[in-house]
Amino acid sequence: MEVKRVDGRFRLKENLGTCTKCSMFRAANLVDIGHTVLVKIGQSKHRGLLERERAILDQLRGLPGIPGVIWSGTEFEQDVMIFEDLGPTLDDVFKSTGRRLSMNTIVFLAEHLIKFLQHIHSRSYIYSNIRPQNILVGPVLPGQQTNELCLFDFSLTQLYRDPRTYSHVPFLSSRPLSTILPFASLNHHSGNQLSRRDDLESLAYLLLYLARGSLPWIDTNVTSNSDILQSKESISVAQLCDALPSPFATFLSYARDLSFTQKPDYNYVLNLFR
Repeated sequence: MEVKRVDGRFRLKENLGTCTKCSMFRAANLVDIGHTVLVKIGQSKHRGLLERERAILDQLRGLPGIPGVIWSGTEFEQDVMIFEDLGPTLDDVFKSTGRRLSMNTIVFLAEHLIKFLQHIHSRSYIYSNIRPQNILVGPVLPGQQTNELCLFDFSLTQLYRDPRTYSHVPFLSSRPLSTILPFASLNHHSGNQLSRRDDLESLAYLLLYLARGSLPWIDTNVTSNSDILQSKESISVAQLCDALPSPFATFLSYARDLSFTQKPDYNYVLNLFR
């Protein structure tokens, strides 16, 4: 049965597309009139994924950049999770500007997203899903001069160390990506075990995408992960960052040079953009 109303309070009104093995909707709040929420509905054949994501969000609760969960449960035998509706995605904002963001805006995003990843890493998790569709851009908060930001879609988030002993997970080579992730790290494409360095490398690609307006493997005939990996490996950092301020190249090179278990120097990369 198709879900049209969730938890009795929320009526689905806009299909926002799909994220990882889930459908996304904007819904009207029938109790708090005028307010909307985001509703994530899991696919029937992937039961349990939203429960796992909710458990991860519970572990990350209270950190900056983490979405607030209003309700989660089951409706018509489908897993559902409801979030605060912060605003449009960074992808929507970027496209609405004609793929042109000011350098000040990109620096603002860099500083906040580096801090978000640092906080997530402090809880023994890696985000593993950096892309403009997974970043929500909210309004300017009262008394503030900048927009509120929030990460979204924690379905690929995973532990990189034991949260009690801080023992790092071992390096493993499993299997290459089965889905297209243009902002994935080289290790991610190659099917290697991910760690903190991969979050930073993905963020570096995102910032380059915003600064350049595109990337060589996006909006082209590159249609497979093997093609994307080949493109990333064949283009030098200097070529990728040509005509951009030096912090972009420095950040990408730094992320790629980190060892598997190495803790990133977050202050160093933050200072690159200050």
